[in-house]
Amino acid sequence: MNEIMFDTDVLVDLHRGLEESERFFDNLPEESVLHISVITTMELVSGCKDKGEQRKMEELTSDFSILPISCEESLKAYELYVQFYLTHGIGILDCLIGSTAITHNLPLYTKNVRHFKILPGLETKKPY
Repeated sequence: MNEIMFDTDVLVDLHRGLEESERFFDNLPEESVLHISVITTMELVSGCKDKGEQRKMEELTSDFSILPISCEESLKAYELYVQFYLTHGIGILDCLIGSTAITHNLPLYTKNVRHFKILPGLETKKPY
């Protein structure tokens, strides 16, 4: 089974109908299991301007397994934040998303590989 996790930026592109994003998702193997962090869902909702956009975003994310932040993941995110905030300026939300991918042993597809490449144990891939 092909399990994949996605960063927020990839879903934003899909929501906006970016052709290369749509092509990427259309070409994924049919048996793929698609995951996003609950942090990603909140970031997506925070970009909505009205209830209509929010409904569209909820419809978009309904095709994804939404992974909650467990105690283990929040502690891992804290550890990563302490280790890399001062040296690399990594953000809290990126640490939470990264720690979720790490603890679930999932590759993280993101256009912002630079944000995540410093996190040990995280496999990042650029989708397009």
